[in-house]
Amino acid sequence: MDAVGRAVAAARRVARVTSDQNVTFLAAGVAYYAFVSVLPAAVLALVVAVAVGGDRLATAVLEASAGVLTETGQQVVIDALVAGAGQGSVTLISLPLTLWGALKVLRGLDIAFSTVYGAEGPDGLLDQIRNALLVVASVGGGLLAVVAVAGVVAALDVGVVAELAGLIALPVVLTTAFLPMYYVFPGTDVTVREALPGAVFAGGGWTLLGAGFQAYVDLQAAGDGGQAAVYGTLGGILLFVTFLYFGATLVLVGAVVNVVLGADEPGGDPADDGDDPTESTGETGNIKGRTRVRRDE
Repeated sequence: MDAVGRAVAAARRVARVTSDQNVTFLAAGVAYYAFVSVLPAAVLALVVAVAVGGDRLATAVLEASAGVLTETGQQVVIDALVAGAGQGSVTLISLPLTLWGALKVLRGLDIAFSTVYGAEGPDGLLDQIRNALLVVASVGGGLLAVVAVAGVVAALDVGVVAELAGLIALPVVLTTAFLPMYYVFPGTDVTVREALPGAVFAGGGWTLLGAGFQAYVDLQAAGDGGQAAVYGTLGGILLFVTFLYFGATLVLVGAVVNVVLGADEPGGDPADDGDDPTESTGETGNIKGRTRVRRDE
C-alpha cells in the first residue's frame, strides 16, 4: 500500500477508535475541570505579572484574557491588583484552586489515556498524583513560557515580525510541552519516538484551534455594534468552554494517533485490518501485536 493509502487507512482507524473509546465524552470531563481551574490560574498569573512588570505587563496579560473577561472586568481586576490591595488574599485563594484544578485535569487525562491504550489505569490515587505532578511540571513550564513570551511581546510592542515568529514557533513549543503527557500517561512502556506523533498532532491542532477561535472572536467584535456586557460575558464563557472541549479532544485524539501508529509498526497489525488496536488482553494492557507492560510493575 502506498503512503497515501496508508495515511487514509490510518486516519479511518483513528476515527473509528476515537468513536469506540468515547474520546469526546472523556474530553468533556477534562474540559470541565480545565474551565474550573483556568480562572484562578489567570488571576494568579496576573498577580505574578503585576509583581514582576507592574501595570504595563499586567495590562498585556489581561489583553490576552479577552475571551474570559470583559473590558470592564479586566479594568476592575487590574486596578485592584496594581493598587496592591488584596494581592495576598487573592494569591492564597488562587494558588490552591489552581493546583486542585490542574491535578483534576491531569488525573482525568491519566485515566483517559489508559482507557484509550486499553491498559489498566494507575494503581491508586498516589500513582495518579505522581503522574500528574510529573506532567504538570513540564507542561506547566512550557505553557508558562508561551504566556510569558506573548506577554513580553505585547508589552514591548516589537512589531509584526516578532509576532509572526512567535506564531511559527508556537506549534514547536506546544509539542514540547505536550510530549510528557504522551510518555507518562499511557500506563504502558512507550518510547519518546512513539509518544512524539500524538504530541505533534496536539501541538499543531491547538495552534490551528487557537487561530480559528481568535479569528472568530475578532470577527464577532468587529460586528458587535455594542452588545450588552452580560451578553459578552456569557458568550465569552460559552466560547471558552467550547475551546477547552475541542482542545481536550485534540489531546486525546493524539493518544489515539499514537496507538494506531504503534499498531502499524513492525510486530504490530496493519492499519487497515479492521481490528481495534486498543483491544486489551490479560492484565498487562496489551495493545494488539505489542505487549506493553506497565511501568510500575
